[in-house]
Amino acid sequence: MLEQIKRNIEDLISRYEVLKAENQRLNGLLQLRQEEVDKAREEISALQQTIENLKLRNAFAGGDNEAAKEKIDRLIHQIDKCMAMLR
Repeated sequence: MLEQIKRNIEDLISRYEVLKAENQRLNGLLQLRQEEVDKAREEISALQQTIENLKLRNAFAGGDNEAAKEKIDRLIHQIDKCMAMLR
């Protein structure tokens, strides 16, 4: 009976080590994927800013004064919000 208990404990320890290694591998993979997601989010943000800049440039170049005014008003509003946060 004591031998059976020892074998069971050894088996449990062995399983624990396997699961621990698997957990470490998965945590490393999760961290790698999270970094990829963060980079993708940064790229999306940069592309969205580029789109907004292009829209503003096109509004001025195309002579669409109403659209240009809206974009300028929105930019001024964003600047005002940033300034308020700095106070």
